[in-house]
Amino acid sequence: MKVAPAPSAKDERVISRARASDFDLLRGIEKFYLGRFPLEPVALVRILYGTMLFCSYALASTELEQIFGPDSISVFVDPRKAEMFVPRHLWLSHAVLLAACASFALGFLTPISGLIVIFGHLAFRDVSFLQTWGWTRLVHPFVGYLVLANAGGKYSIDAWLLQRFWPSFRPARTTIAWPVRLLQIHITALYLMVAWHRIDNVHWHTGSMVYVALANTVFGRFPLADLQGIKPVLAVMCWIAWLFELGAPVFLWVKKTRTYFVLGLMTMHLGLEIMSTVGWWQFAMLALLWIFLPQKWAKRILGRFALQN
Repeated sequence: MKVAPAPSAKDERVISRARASDFDLLRGIEKFYLGRFPLEPVALVRILYGTMLFCSYALASTELEQIFGPDSISVFVDPRKAEMFVPRHLWLSHAVLLAACASFALGFLTPISGLIVIFGHLAFRDVSFLQTWGWTRLVHPFVGYLVLANAGGKYSIDAWLLQRFWPSFRPARTTIAWPVRLLQIHITALYLMVAWHRIDNVHWHTGSMVYVALANTVFGRFPLADLQGIKPVLAVMCWIAWLFELGAPVFLWVKKTRTYFVLGLMTMHLGLEIMSTVGWWQFAMLALLWIFLPQKWAKRILGRFALQN
């Protein structure tokens, strides 16, 4: 019976390095999801995103009956919607949702107000998709991630009240990372979906899509403007925007390129908001992208408004 030869010292070193490499990989994954994440960016995203939601529903007040009411276009399209809670209790539902959005942005009873925002938003969303460009389909998961990330743990009324009545209380500096990672993964997946479906679109290949969108009477904010003279500029903008969207799922995760890509994407969204009308998409992305930016940036912004938790 042959006995397997004992591994040489060289083999043992190779095996040891392989095991160490596997251990480092697992430890990196564990740290990525179960490590700690600074609260400043999370709190800033909560404030910006909650404010955006409040404004979106507040500005819909003048057309609430026409969009969501019992005699609205939504009910005309689908009469079954007349029996839903929102058409039957429209102004009460709207007031509760507005109060929850404001409370979430201010960080007052943050987990509760966040859950009310989620359910209230879903109740309005299920009545009608007609008044949006699809951005409402992504509101509730993002609010859910922020609730799970303890978004009210700092720079919030919740933290202020705890400090006021329990002087020994000190706000948390960090939060568990996995809800933030889910938020970041969702954002990058969104860019992947948006960019990838244009791969076989000839209008993006030729650089004409930005011109088409801005000249469109539905999307363009200035449909009567003559854009013929700047078509080459718009073609360059089309390619730049597409490359940023295509690169976002990769380069938002690379430390050396992350900040540049976030600033590029923010510039793109700001430009789109100035030149086009597609609901609250741009404001939502401008708020959410702060989750990728350095902690000190968020802390500096919050400090400028005398928010000192």
